[in-house]
Amino acid sequence: MGGFDPNEGWIKAAAVPGFKARLRRQRLAKLTTILRLYPHRLPGILSDQRAMAKVGGALDVRCRMGRLQLDRPHAVAQLREIVVAGAYAAPGFVPRTGWRVVDVGANLGFYSAWAMSFMRSGDVVAIEAVPDTYKLMRANLMACRPAGVRAATFNFAVADRRGAVEFVVPDDYSNFARAASHLGTLGDVTGLRHQALPADTLDGILGFSELDGSSVNLLKIDVEGSEADCLSGAVAVLQRTERVVLEHHSEELLSACSDLLEGAGFRRRALRLSLVNDAVGTSFWSR
Repeated sequence: MGGFDPNEGWIKAAAVPGFKARLRRQRLAKLTTILRLYPHRLPGILSDQRAMAKVGGALDVRCRMGRLQLDRPHAVAQLREIVVAGAYAAPGFVPRTGWRVVDVGANLGFYSAWAMSFMRSGDVVAIEAVPDTYKLMRANLMACRPAGVRAATFNFAVADRRGAVEFVVPDDYSNFARAASHLGTLGDVTGLRHQALPADTLDGILGFSELDGSSVNLLKIDVEGSEADCLSGAVAVLQRTERVVLEHHSEELLSACSDLLEGAGFRRRALRLSLVNDAVGTSFWSR
């Protein structure tokens, strides 16, 4: 048992022979994807990379999308992975003008900000459970939102039913919070704060938004182990969704989510596994 360290997995992985070579190959693959999908953005990406390298102990970073606030300096690594490394970029999954994008588990809003940067018009809905993280996420989206893009934010946990969900929050790392029923790597961590948060299904949450009944061009889900619960409560939303980007945190979770998505008519188009833990990854789905 010990305190939470977001870098623990990377430290352990770096000690494994061959890790640095695999890391170089992965970075090259990501760069190749970026050059194939949006090569005109490379100068801006390199500028953002330099800006992020200078963050140090600051709690904000100024990049081409705008001024983004961080909860702790370590969050710049997450921002770099999304904006610079293109963690969610894949053929057919880069947002376009006019799209409707729904970001479930929006965290500090980095994915939503990245998505909006490709759009001159359209809609982005960002949903985050933890109040402290939600406040920063909303501020980030308002700072980065293009004039023609509508943004809506919701402070809910997304679950398979309406009610309340018990969350655990590592001390000083609220953006790593998750449902107590899906502790995962937090199972052996001390210093966890328990917090009951309001929850609803994705069908219920979007039913209160201007997207009710509208098609969803891209649905991104990263809810730290609760992805299957989210999909179970999104029956109506999935029927009108074109693409899904899904994070998973175990092989069992990927299998459960795959069954739900395939049952809703989706096919998996790509799968990327983490270098740190090959049971963790991102999958890309479309009809």
